[in-house]
Amino acid sequence: MYVIAQPIHACRSALLGLLVGGVLAGCAAPPPASPAPNPSPINSFAPAKVTTGRLGLQFIDGTTPSVQLGFSLQGDRSQGQLVLETPFGTTLASAQWNTQQALLIRGQSQQTFTTLEALLQQELGSNLPVDALFAWINKKSAAELNAAGWVVEDAEDALRLRATRLTPAPAVRLTVVLDPTP
Repeated sequence: MYVIAQPIHACRSALLGLLVGGVLAGCAAPPPASPAPNPSPINSFAPAKVTTGRLGLQFIDGTTPSVQLGFSLQGDRSQGQLVLETPFGTTLASAQWNTQQALLIRGQSQQTFTTLEALLQQELGSNLPVDALFAWINKKSAAELNAAGWVVEDAEDALRLRATRLTPAPAVRLTVVLDPTP
């Protein structure tokens, strides 16, 4: 069952997917053919490798519904684009960032933030280890996540990551499953 209770929860889950992000194991949503067009791009970089997968975020206290999303990620820590989708392939939101700003796009609405971290903090209500997630995606090493205060529960497979952060509140469990690259 996929829970997207209110628009704010859809945005929160969409952004979490940002770094890493789809659907928890067991849901097979095909990756998008290409990222959704951006009405106001802030990045002008040559096409780069696109990483697709599924992302799940569970708030351990149970007060916030769990979210599962598909994602398409292009770029790196300094500049990139993330498209977040429902398990059925409908685009919920996209985010673009560079070293000067981050832009959240939901339908025709756009919101600008000073950093990618600020965008995630506001939309998710929780800090995510942005640098560590990019390091894991690129190196398939979870060492940076442990250093960022997350407890890595499962990273044996280079395509799957499960990590938990208990403090600061809210306690969060993050699951990322990457699609295999051809």
